[in-house]
Amino acid sequence: MNEVIIKTESFHLQEHDEINKVIATINATNIAKLLDIVGLTANPRKSKINKITDAIIGTLRTAPKDLRFKSKGLLISTMNCQLLERGRFKISFEEPHYEGVLDGGHNMLAIGMFILEEYFGDKAPPEFNKIRLWDDFIDLWQLHKDDLQGVLDTFDFSVPIEIIYP
Repeated sequence: MNEVIIKTESFHLQEHDEINKVIATINATNIAKLLDIVGLTANPRKSKINKITDAIIGTLRTAPKDLRFKSKGLLISTMNCQLLERGRFKISFEEPHYEGVLDGGHNMLAIGMFILEEYFGDKAPPEFNKIRLWDDFIDLWQLHKDDLQGVLDTFDFSVPIEIIYP
């Protein structure tokens, strides 16, 4: 089981009989936590580098604070979501075909690429420039994820997130 605790900047709970929803925003550090453990298997579309990801990266470069208003963000499905204190949520993912990122894969890919681009600077390895698909990206992310903390602290953007759970 993959488990993560994310801290939201702000959140609202919508509780219903059979399904609940958290509507929130998260920062780069918490997006990186999701990138570390959540796949796109549940997403019906395969994320790839294209005009959409380029536009998202452009917003991150020129107007990072506007990203929360220009993007629907991420839709995440999980069977287990627990509200903790101080706006934190403990989320676990057991079944990758039904739990994970349902929508927002291009956002995840673009944000991850932007983070790696900032981390590498002008010293990007050759495989960075060859990334075209999510699977190419996530392999490189996994190699460098433990070295990113310093760069994550420099970002000033947030992304909308919805978490649906029973």
